[in-house]
Amino acid sequence: VIKPIRINAEDARKFRSVVKVRQDTVWDLCRRGIALGDLLDFYGKVVRGEIDSMPHFDPNKSTTADVVRAAIIPQSVIGENGLAYSTTVH
Repeated sequence: VIKPIRINAEDARKFRSVVKVRQDTVWDLCRRGIALGDLLDFYGKVVRGEIDSMPHFDPNKSTTADVVRAAIIPQSVIGENGLAYSTTVH
């Protein structure tokens, strides 16, 4: 049997605030998908050497970490801020 607990109004406000922040974060993460066409366009640019920050890409040797550091992160910086790469292609 689960017994109800009583909380004061301030604790209830804090709880609602935490839940709202978590919901907003989950929603933001859900929208970070990337369309297959955008992914293929990106891959094509990397393979053709069209990404200035990663002219050394080799599909047989480059790792995911190499691509993230040399291509994705630099491509997702706008001004002084970094964004999710998927945000920059939408």
